[in-house]
Amino acid sequence: MGDLFSFVSACGANDFSLRPLCDVDRLIFAQLSYCDFLPAMPFAPCPLPQAIRAMLAAAPSPDASEERFAFQRSDDQRLLSLLLHAPRYARIMFIDFTRLLCPDGQQFAALTLAIDGARLLAYRGTDNTLAGWKEDLALSCQPCIASQQEALRYLLRQAQAHPGALSLCGHSKGGNLALYAALHAPADVQDRLACAVSFDGPGLPSETLERLLTPVLAARTRVLLPEGSLIGILFSQPPQVRTIACKWMGPLQHYPYFWQVEDGGFVDSPQTLFSRAAALTMEKWLLRLTLAQREQFTELLFDILQSTQAQTLNDLVRGWFSNTLPIARAILSRVDMPNIRLCAHMFFSFWRALAESAGILLSGSEKP
Repeated sequence: MGDLFSFVSACGANDFSLRPLCDVDRLIFAQLSYCDFLPAMPFAPCPLPQAIRAMLAAAPSPDASEERFAFQRSDDQRLLSLLLHAPRYARIMFIDFTRLLCPDGQQFAALTLAIDGARLLAYRGTDNTLAGWKEDLALSCQPCIASQQEALRYLLRQAQAHPGALSLCGHSKGGNLALYAALHAPADVQDRLACAVSFDGPGLPSETLERLLTPVLAARTRVLLPEGSLIGILFSQPPQVRTIACKWMGPLQHYPYFWQVEDGGFVDSPQTLFSRAAALTMEKWLLRLTLAQREQFTELLFDILQSTQAQTLNDLVRGWFSNTLPIARAILSRVDMPNIRLCAHMFFSFWRALAESAGILLSGSEKP
């Protein structure tokens, strides 16, 4: 079985007239949104290979949102090198890149490409910043997060600049942003949407889908999940959901470079029992928690983590020993009855949800 790298190697010589744009291409573009294209902005619009070279030639960005783990940087560099030498991507135009980071809880980035006269917008998922992870948890307790609003504004700006067809995609939180922007766009923009594709992104509240997902949009939105998804199983998804085979099990399935590709497309696979159990458990757990409890726990957790002055997960890992004392002090300073009751309720609610989900799966009464 192949992967994104083997797809570019095998299909990179075929332009889009010989092998039409597919979801493997869209996942590649979603991965590009994790790269720092700001050094290429002075040359925009320009061919994608030129933008990649400008990015690779620039000094590493000091911005926390561009900090990646070593294995991520290595895989990104490998993909970029392959794209530079693939005729399939040579005529794509780099149009725009934007990035926002607010330490209080917003992390956003998006990339726009021009492909055969249409515009493709790729939204970045969660990076390694604590602000990005805090915003992820906010999805469970807020009707709308800042990055969702920014995703819609970004779509409207690109739609105003380009009168033709549009498509949206994103991995992880970026997939959620793509779905949100598609469903909340004005009718004249929705008419121009060819598709909105989420790659293992969290879903949206069920009432949002019931209210805004028209039959036309339902036909144009789809979600691709790894077989053992732990992220895309959160909340409600549009009806078109496809499950993809992956090289690894567990949380690593969220990493797109491990998704399996064969004969120019993704390899289908049934959802694993573990993923189904996780989906049921999270559904039952969230039902046991009020929005206020979810928000209080999020604030408590990130108050403790921010006591270390860390901006990214990398900072926490690198300084794990020196961070131990500030975290311990922060925990002790917050030991009071309300917080104890909150954490105990979170803990016991989770185990009750897990037991209830196990009973449903063992009895075979799971809803399809």
